[in-house]
Amino acid sequence: MAEAPAVWQSVGRGTPAGRALFNLFSDDVNGKKSGDKFSARNKAVLEAKIAMGWRPSLPGKSSGGSPAKPTVCVPKFKKATASNKPCAAASGKKSADIILQELALRQQEMEQHRHPPPQGPLLDDVEKERLAEWMRYRGKPPEQKPRPPSQHKPKAGSKAELQGLFDQIVIEVNERQQYLEDLAGFASSKDYQAVSNQVKRDIQDRVQDMKRLDQLIKANHQA
Repeated sequence: MAEAPAVWQSVGRGTPAGRALFNLFSDDVNGKKSGDKFSARNKAVLEAKIAMGWRPSLPGKSSGGSPAKPTVCVPKFKKATASNKPCAAASGKKSADIILQELALRQQEMEQHRHPPPQGPLLDDVEKERLAEWMRYRGKPPEQKPRPPSQHKPKAGSKAELQGLFDQIVIEVNERQQYLEDLAGFASSKDYQAVSNQVKRDIQDRVQDMKRLDQLIKANHQA
């Protein structure tokens, strides 16, 4: 079969119109040639299948038949009633009698677990004084050296009593001086300044007491 002449051949490929027609229709001609080639091949294959007895199936029906419907086992339960519902017992409001009974039981439990009140004073005067001394020195009070017991109690206002008081104050001043030296190791603490000032005031008060006692001792000696 002779091919039809291309459209641009009628006017000549070398003319401007021929070149324009070639650029416009050359790709379409190649596509038509390829389409005709594949169509002829498919037609030959189909004719060979028909010659061997093949017939196309009707639309809407499959050659294998319709698939069987699957069977699913579904458990069956009794219909829930108002008596066997899980929330049936919790529905509704409590009656006044039930509420009063629960309050009474709760009150009894509280009475059983209540601790008895303490009897007697929690802290006596001696314990209060000890705790006050402990807080005064931040848990490290200076050790009090007991004075040796005297066989005879000195007379009130006598030189011996005044001298004993003077010696006791000297011991207390020395103890507080030693405490200040030990406290210097905690100079970085925020409470150091307040504690050291308190101890220094105690030392100054005792020094004043020593001066007054010294005057009394001298006056007693002159008398």
